[in-house]
Amino acid sequence: MRSSKHNNPTTAAAAAAPAPAAATAATTAAAATQQQQPSSSLQGLKGFRGMNSMSFASSGGDPEGLDSGLSEGLDGEGLLLVFIEACRLCCCALQQHIESCMQSLLGSDFLSISKLPEANIWPQGRVDGEKEVIDLEGILHLVTAYWNEVFEQIVRDPQLLQRLQRTVICWASQDLSRFDRAYICEFLGDAAAFCRAFGVEEAAAQLEEMRCRVSPPGGGIDVFSNPKP
Repeated sequence: MRSSKHNNPTTAAAAAAPAPAAATAATTAAAATQQQQPSSSLQGLKGFRGMNSMSFASSGGDPEGLDSGLSEGLDGEGLLLVFIEACRLCCCALQQHIESCMQSLLGSDFLSISKLPEANIWPQGRVDGEKEVIDLEGILHLVTAYWNEVFEQIVRDPQLLQRLQRTVICWASQDLSRFDRAYICEFLGDAAAFCRAFGVEEAAAQLEEMRCRVSPPGGGIDVFSNPKP
């Protein structure tokens, strides 16, 4: 890979992140811990790489099951649903922008040149019938790897990137004990700020709305607490 990646303090964290395939086991473990039978809405938690994320990005509304996750009685299952939908929304909103940046730098074959792990690429036809799609973990991997060349001027805040990486790592490594309301709220705020850095205001607004609905009563969440750098 590129020499600049070795000088990037956040590269090691991204490289250490396990593939999102662990999401299946993570969700199963969470359900077992709660000693509950998986609800129908949890069928999508069999790995967010298999979910139709494009439909959520284009619909402008909650996919089936998300409203139940954002209800007043929001529990562990509901929080995981919120996290999954936020990942899908963020991924789809940023797809075109990430592709444009990478194609400008490496050309149309940037997926092969960058050696992005196959686990982070949804095969052609899996989500979008015409092209491959990079998942959120893959997006963070590319932003980290090519931070100096491209993305530092866009994102500007390396700590924001590090926080998003840590959350994705916790999810992939089945460390679900962290995923309480406060943690999900922090992720939603960071995801909104990340989208806003790329100029994707509509997605950022949707993520902020989700954040407000997830925040504990009296939590005093400020939807402007993650402004564009």
